[in-house]
Amino acid sequence: MNWEELVGRQGQISGNFLPTKDDELLCQLYICRAYGAPGVRMQIGFGNMLEYADYLGVDLMVPDNERLGREEMDRRFLNALSKKASELEQSLTGAVDLSIQPLLTFLDAHLQLTVVETKVLILAALKVLFGWPSEMLGELRVNSPHAAMNVLAIALSENAADIASATASDSKLELAGLVGRAVRVHDMDDAVLAERLLTELLHTQQKDLADGSLDEMVFAHLCPQAPPATHELNSFESFTDLQLLVSYLSKALSQKQNGKNVLIYGPPGTGKTQLSYTLAKQVGAELYEVPTRESDTSAMTGDERLGAARLAQRLLRPNGRTLLLFDEIEDGFRSPKKFTKGWCNKLLESNAVPTIWISNNIRQLDPALLRRFDLILEMKGSKHSSKDSVSEELAQLPVTSTWMQSLQNQPWMTPALAKNLVEIGALLPSDRRVRNQKKLESILEHRLSVLHQEPVSIQIENKVPVNEFPAFQTEWLTTYPSLKNVDRVLQSNPSARLCLYGPPGAGKTAYAAELAERLGRPFELVAGSDLQSCMVGETEKNIAAMFQKAEANGAVLLLDEADSFLASRDSARYSWEASMTNEFMVRMERFTGVFMATTNRFDTLDRAVMRRFDMKVGFGYLDTQQLKSLLAACVDDPDRVSSLPAAALAELHSITPGLVRAAVRQLRLMGLRPRLNRVLKSLADEQKMQSGDLHQNPIGFM
Repeated sequence: MNWEELVGRQGQISGNFLPTKDDELLCQLYICRAYGAPGVRMQIGFGNMLEYADYLGVDLMVPDNERLGREEMDRRFLNALSKKASELEQSLTGAVDLSIQPLLTFLDAHLQLTVVETKVLILAALKVLFGWPSEMLGELRVNSPHAAMNVLAIALSENAADIASATASDSKLELAGLVGRAVRVHDMDDAVLAERLLTELLHTQQKDLADGSLDEMVFAHLCPQAPPATHELNSFESFTDLQLLVSYLSKALSQKQNGKNVLIYGPPGTGKTQLSYTLAKQVGAELYEVPTRESDTSAMTGDERLGAARLAQRLLRPNGRTLLLFDEIEDGFRSPKKFTKGWCNKLLESNAVPTIWISNNIRQLDPALLRRFDLILEMKGSKHSSKDSVSEELAQLPVTSTWMQSLQNQPWMTPALAKNLVEIGALLPSDRRVRNQKKLESILEHRLSVLHQEPVSIQIENKVPVNEFPAFQTEWLTTYPSLKNVDRVLQSNPSARLCLYGPPGAGKTAYAAELAERLGRPFELVAGSDLQSCMVGETEKNIAAMFQKAEANGAVLLLDEADSFLASRDSARYSWEASMTNEFMVRMERFTGVFMATTNRFDTLDRAVMRRFDMKVGFGYLDTQQLKSLLAACVDDPDRVSSLPAAALAELHSITPGLVRAAVRQLRLMGLRPRLNRVLKSLADEQKMQSGDLHQNPIGFM
């Protein structure tokens, strides 16, 4: 650096709002009046008193050789301020030259400020411009906000109630981030505080104001313009309500309708924000966002964001075709402290600018608020995201092509997650692809476990084990009625409710998966334990969400181990158990797809629930011929099965395909080949274990 850079040139200096003489005189008037108000307690040291007198342009008439007591000094000080106030009131006439007049003109044009609001704004600005008014007001103690408003009423020569309204938490000045007051008012400096936006505006250089960039600065603080869209509309073509959403926004903009709000929700990273950018481009509108952070990077509270949204509606209203975006709506509406429910409802009912609201989880939102949205649409993940963009991102990973393709098709893969993986992948060696895959799988498991708040195990590529158990065949199932009758029902009625009951391992779940494949529909398996929650009412919500998700995806839904939801309500010990069963019945009746529930305890089921199933399909044990067929498919010496005498299988009367699979797997884990004799012995042991006959020794002394 050199001296020229540090010193600068006089002609190059362009200051901030430079106070004028009228600024100083008005500031002196307001402070002198405040000190003359009743109900305030003043505690100023002698040195400060002389300094403040200089600020105010008064002479305390204290000779250097005269020693005065505290009370006399206070009296002289207050008398001098009272006299100064009278002089200023008499002399201040005609036009006023305030340095902040351009700012006042701009704010009044957008906010339609009252005289009281303008005076409060000027006082807050003067405190910033001079500094010493804050010191002097801080010397005036008050007992309550009510007392502070009375002091301001005298200082500004306005009504105390009007001043209280102008500085309230829901006032225009507060919502705009211009002026507020402290939560607890201990002194007069707490009564009127310059907020961040006002402070920033006052530090804006005069040349910026002359260039007309004040509008841009206010918009940048309250509702900055969104970045341009990076995706075309067809990138979201699997979002089923896309055209409806475009038509809705176009009509709202063309007819300038009030109270038009859209809520888009779904898991993080599914492309909700990018969709909003693209929608604005499609309907030819400028999109502005309510920020989550201030310009100095400090986070905004939910209340501050709601206030900014309300003010943004005022600022954007005259700007033609504009949309407003409020991301993370749950941040503002979860528990607004400043604003009542009625205030929030009014915000949604009277907004002049159509608004797109985005949420990751709408369960936290009050149903009364949700009713104010005309459209509530869900984005469900990769199905509703740009697959091309995911594929382009993942192509950069240092992994094998088959692993990348499998990763792309995972149900939890989103564009945001793909981008994050590529950033991590850039740190991995390009010549260790298999090793990289293992590292990335570990990273994904940790990340998904945190998001789901429970351990998650993933396997990107399905690894087919050696000597896998033979593929499922319906010939190995014993059912009543026969599966042909079940298929006949499903062909004539695409909406069916089936109860599959029988012993464990009889093939109920395998049959449901095979049926979904034959119908060409997705298969969704939900365990009964996944739905239950320790929180009252959460189980019912989980039941509803399960049916809604399956219906939206057109999936065959299987609720495994549904005993808790099908159990008789007569045996319920708590009211929530009966409520859970009631919710299950209602949702099952409304479901328009194929629903199946499995249970091992058919005798304990609620009769009312049972009546709602179209068919009850019992799964039994393998008969001799079925057992032989299954053994021939999984043992290493299948030629021996055909010559097996009936007596060898006579004791194996409670065998299911699941037991055969367990027996074969156990032998393989022991390093033994599944030969027929070994499998038969293992089956006998498994059967005894299932029936409880294995190692039944008496307990205690013989």
